[in-house]
Amino acid sequence: MATEVRSKDLEQPLIRRKLVSARNDGGMKTVVDCGEFGQFVTDEPTPHGGTGEGPSPLQAVLGALCGCEAVTFRRTATDFGFDYSGIEFEGAFTIDIRGRMGVPGVRPHFQTVRVQAAVRTGESEERLRSVVEETAGEPGDGLDPPGHWLIGTRVPPPASQRKIRSVPPLMPYGPVSIPSMRPFSRSRAGVVGA
Repeated sequence: MATEVRSKDLEQPLIRRKLVSARNDGGMKTVVDCGEFGQFVTDEPTPHGGTGEGPSPLQAVLGALCGCEAVTFRRTATDFGFDYSGIEFEGAFTIDIRGRMGVPGVRPHFQTVRVQAAVRTGESEERLRSVVEETAGEPGDGLDPPGHWLIGTRVPPPASQRKIRSVPPLMPYGPVSIPSMRPFSRSRAGVVGA
């Protein structure tokens, strides 16, 4: 469904509403229906009581976070006339399993979230930095996911080709305050060789 904006008054909110529905039959597996975009399944691995038919709900959220960053970056890059051939994301999270076991005072969801993005481009680091700054929004506005944009020439291999390693808790993620990707003392814009 495309959005057609007819109003020239961009001072007023332009609200778009999207709906999904989900069905769970009393187990760990949930079927999510996205209407015109089809369905997907979230589940838990069989050792955790699921059927293993899909990613965990937390993995799905982290994947959606990467997708949101990619879409926002694309729109900003288009506005800036910035040329790039892709972005490689690596996301990780930690949880304290005690929360899922019902231990009082222990959060049953994300403890930390880390997203890194490496942009494939021939553009200068300065131009990339300007796109990243615009993509990130204002520091502390609570709208941006936690993340880092990398400087370097190595694009990380896909998660399926890497060994699992422990991820240090880099950025706390909570229900009230989501840290911004800015300032750059905490985040780094990245140029990855074209």
